[in-house]
Amino acid sequence: IIEEIEKGSKCQIIAPTGSGKSTLIAELAEKYNGVIIVPYLATTKLYEEKYHLKIITSNNRNEYNPSEPCVMVWDQAIFFYFYYRKVVFLDESHELFLERDFRERAIILMNQLKGLDNLICVTATPADEAKILGIENILKFNNKRKKDVNTIFYIYEYRSQMILSIQKE
Repeated sequence: IIEEIEKGSKCQIIAPTGSGKSTLIAELAEKYNGVIIVPYLATTKLYEEKYHLKIITSNNRNEYNPSEPCVMVWDQAIFFYFYYRKVVFLDESHELFLERDFRERAIILMNQLKGLDNLICVTATPADEAKILGIENILKFNNKRKKDVNTIFYIYEYRSQMILSIQKE
């Protein structure tokens, strides 16, 4: 991934949920003065609280500093230019491709991102966004740890009804 950033290449990272994608891109954004574009405002709060990245919204647009790493919601990202950034991360990249509520802005952002050479898309569930954005290099990671989960099923009768209860240990 670092090699792709250093080369200024487009690539897509596909890794399972819970594999540390957010932590990785927050650290890389910090190291390479990157911007992280996310689908939801709630996600920006995670990056602010957990990784101390500045949130840029339409309310504080004038605080945007190109020399500082930051995070923003993708429907606001269309107002900024990222060509001078070392790296741009599109977190949950499949969401942009599948978005229906803000379709016009999604299309504008997809067209802007197509022109970037320094784009890293990150997802657990790809949806052809790599093809649309012209990404050929796809880095796929698998979770080697298998989680053993014991499930206990309880069946009991309550007021002449059979009730099934499931409990995970």
